[in-house]
This record gives sequence, C-alpha cells and structure tokens, in this order.
Amino acid sequence: GDIIDVDNDLFEHEQDGVAGTSVHGEYEAYDAYGNEYEVKYIADHLGFRVL
Repeated sequence: GDIIDVDNDLFEHEQDGVAGTSVHGEYEAYDAYGNEYEVKYIADHLGFRVL
C-alpha cells in the first residue's frame, strides 16, 4: 500500500510496498527553469537501487 504520497507545485513523491521489507517509488522535482527531473527506485533486501 501507499507509504508516501506527497504532491505540490515543486515536488512529487510516491512510494508503495511494505516498509522495512520492500518498497518502490518515484519522485519528481522541478528546477528554477521549470525542467522536470524524475527518479524511480526500489529498496529491498538487495539495497537501494535507482531504476
């Protein structure tokens, strides 16, 4: 289920899974010029990895 769900004008972060076991998510942020940056990740028994 949802662990994190934040959304505002400059930042968005969503994370699903089971805290302490395995989670996956993504976050998006905007710089001063309006460029969007997106990162998807997974964190589990193998560690934190950017996808």
